[in-house]
Amino acid sequence: MVNKISKQNLQKLEVGKSITGEGLEVRKTSKGLVFYASTQVHGKRLRDKIGTEQHGMNLTKARIKLKELALSIPENIDLTVAQPNITFSDAAKIYISTSQESGGKNIPQKQQQLNMHLVPYFGKLKIKNISTLSVEKYGHQRLQAGAAVATVNREFATLRHMLNSLSEWGVAETKHIKVKNKSGEKQRVKTFSTEQIAKMLRCAENDHDRYTYFFVLIGFQTAMRHKEILRIRFEDFDFENLTLHIPEAKAGSRVAPIHESLAQVIRDEQRRRGVEAGYLFEADSATGHRTYMKKQFERVLNAAGLSGQGFTPHCMRHTAISITMRSGVSVADAQVISGHKSTQMLLRYTHHNNASVARGVNALASATACNDANAPVKNHVGGDAA
Repeated sequence: MVNKISKQNLQKLEVGKSITGEGLEVRKTSKGLVFYASTQVHGKRLRDKIGTEQHGMNLTKARIKLKELALSIPENIDLTVAQPNITFSDAAKIYISTSQESGGKNIPQKQQQLNMHLVPYFGKLKIKNISTLSVEKYGHQRLQAGAAVATVNREFATLRHMLNSLSEWGVAETKHIKVKNKSGEKQRVKTFSTEQIAKMLRCAENDHDRYTYFFVLIGFQTAMRHKEILRIRFEDFDFENLTLHIPEAKAGSRVAPIHESLAQVIRDEQRRRGVEAGYLFEADSATGHRTYMKKQFERVLNAAGLSGQGFTPHCMRHTAISITMRSGVSVADAQVISGHKSTQMLLRYTHHNNASVARGVNALASATACNDANAPVKNHVGGDAA
């Protein structure tokens, strides 16, 4: 095993070999380099995958990512025994590190919630001294600071999972802490009208950031989520079959259908850059791609005269799904476009049609050979027509 990490040594690295150093381990596979954060805890090496060369990771980005991860666990903590006096801050480090090692989900989001809000509030407190009241006070303070109820509840979900995990791992006793979600009126997600969509696309095309148009067009045409869009790679497109592979969708890897018009836009951009692979929203960052487009989206809203009306990037997804459902496709087919894990989630986008219901009742009457099967069914069903 080579023990010095450098660009030159990485180029010479043979398949199956690895290099360690600077808190990193880099292994060469048949598909390229794989980068790991590597740290020692009481003689045990913890390895956490940072990224792969195939998906844009390199040595410089790995070094930056290593600093962001902050994986080090204090040397005075022995993971083999319970820690009755462990602080929230140290417990959070163990939670993130162990979750990464075991392939946990949504680690970057959880780490951001911990680093930005939960650790600054609970950090120096010992886990045993945190109470249900402490958690309720945290939630109240976040709401007073302007955080949405949904945002606080997502932070509570991370806190709840962390406490449960620490208890299961035998690190700390946490059953005395109850984390209850905040209640509040559920805000209805706004949808764009056809005219507003046209305005958004025109303004996005005229924005000084060329990525803005791609973001808005893909948002309205595919119903993809904000972060899913920004992780798109050119090689994920199958132009022949008009599909897009989404490897890290919320409900798991999936393949989404795309329209020929979108495929043409992507092909044109690919030819303009002269590349076959890489991120569509490429950026000089640790991830290799843009991670946020909210400012650009708000700029387009302002240009379209729609600012201050409660629109967010997620409204593009909501609009796209609503349009799909109104077009008359089945719920199962709409699920292919939306990427929902279950069809149950799509039912909130549906509205029954009285005429359609009447046709269904007539069909049942015909099938059971009723004497007046051909008689029209009176409209006794309430609700709006689609």
